[in-house]
Amino acid sequence: MSKYISLNRKQATAVTSSFGGWLFDSMDLTMVLTVFSLVSSLFFTGLSPAGVAFMVTMTYAVTILARPVGSAIFGHMADKMGRREPLLYTVIGYSAMTIILGLVPTAAAVGAAVATAIVFIIRFISGIFVGGEYAAGYPLGMEFLEKEKRGFWSGVLQSGYPWGYMLGSALTLAMLSLFHGSAYLAVGWRWTFIVGGLIPLVVFLPIRLRLAESPLFKELEAAGKKERSPFKALFTNRENLKAFLQVFVFSIGLFIGYLMILGELPSVLITVYGVPGAIATEALILDTAMGGIFYIILSTLSQFTGRKLTGIILGIVAIIVDLAIYPAMAGAVHSYGLLMALAAALALGYAYWGIVPAYLSERFRTSVRGVGVGFGYSSGIFVGGFYPFLVAGLLGVTHSFLWAVIAWGVVGSALVAIGLALGPETKDIDLAKMM
Repeated sequence: MSKYISLNRKQATAVTSSFGGWLFDSMDLTMVLTVFSLVSSLFFTGLSPAGVAFMVTMTYAVTILARPVGSAIFGHMADKMGRREPLLYTVIGYSAMTIILGLVPTAAAVGAAVATAIVFIIRFISGIFVGGEYAAGYPLGMEFLEKEKRGFWSGVLQSGYPWGYMLGSALTLAMLSLFHGSAYLAVGWRWTFIVGGLIPLVVFLPIRLRLAESPLFKELEAAGKKERSPFKALFTNRENLKAFLQVFVFSIGLFIGYLMILGELPSVLITVYGVPGAIATEALILDTAMGGIFYIILSTLSQFTGRKLTGIILGIVAIIVDLAIYPAMAGAVHSYGLLMALAAALALGYAYWGIVPAYLSERFRTSVRGVGVGFGYSSGIFVGGFYPFLVAGLLGVTHSFLWAVIAWGVVGSALVAIGLALGPETKDIDLAKMM
């Protein structure tokens, strides 16, 4: 198995660096949504409960709006100057924005409108830097690896997202235990963001400072084959555009399918089935952990069965999972063990995510890989990330929150399968020959 797993020092540094981007992206989103739900009264004053919930969701949505911008900017940079330098800017940038978020004035100091505007501006800037992580991080991690190793390590990289969710949850809970009641509203929430922003600076910035440049980018540069304008070349070259459009369909499906489970599972359990919030949270944590495990196992499998076939099969499995497990939870409300088992199995509904780092990197030439991967991926989240509005829009048809969620989950997983069917098999591609 060492042929498929073992890393030398440079490869280990590159993979660890890329892993950190997904870990802290997820940690950041988890902290933001949780913390602003807890301290909404400090910012979103004079609103109805529905209005407050909307504003909390917007702290996430604003970041999504910025991600394609960041992917275009830093993807262009990654294809012009290399993968390493943009990754230094992104880790410093999103760390700084997270720390600054812990220092913002509240509505009591500057008024609700100004305080909210400051939060949204910071979140937008943060989203630009996070978008850059996709553009430089995916290609960097994969470009250091031999093709035999891309399957396993793709799953490991993608597992950074569920682990980031758990790290963000743990940090938030730690601050809630240190600062009780009014103390949390006064300063505890601030320390959540400050500590959350310092962690990537302390842990991952030193790793990235030791990072070598991608060997494939250096070959591209030595051959004089860099694009003058990578972002423009993504859309003016027919081959690049075809790959982008296919990845765009695939990415829309990825985010819709994923968010109909991880984004909506707590709401389904609490509002539809009357499960207590604490148990719903435990189910979400278990589902997230299982997702990370499935990523690694099934992405490793794709090294033998192919990314395309594996992903299409997992898309079909996900449709079955959505249609079967969500309704089955109605009979598990009074059985903790069965409910947790169903929550764990529900992670198969988005297990196709494990192949994403490898597959996206294999779809684009080295000269546009940064902007192609980053912008193609982030454009998908630009659609799928607004999942609350997608569900709300379908309620008029289904007249059921549960079946609106299930229907969109089916659509997302179907788009994953269709998107993959539109593209080629990629597992045996030699990235060094794709200049």
